[in-house]
Amino acid sequence: MHYLKTRSAVLIGSLLLATAAQAGKLAIVIDDVGYRPHEENAVLQMPLPISVAVLPNAPHAHLMATRAHAQGREVLIHMPMEPLSKQPLERDTCGLP
Repeated sequence: MHYLKTRSAVLIGSLLLATAAQAGKLAIVIDDVGYRPHEENAVLQMPLPISVAVLPNAPHAHLMATRAHAQGREVLIHMPMEPLSKQPLERDTCGLP
């Protein structure tokens, strides 16, 4: 009986480990940070694993990036790029050659 319990425990542990090793990962990034500090301060109250993507030329980009970084959050730069369609571009958009 002890053998069966031990073997069952080892088998369940192995299955849990195998399942965890193949589990997917999820990243949550709040985009376009730097325009609305009042609303974005609420984002900075969310759990730390939530990252922010800051538009570098937004009016409050430096402030919000500094606050997020000080909390230990991952801060990404959201670099606008030129679309293939004829949409209006954001200031300092990277153009295609």
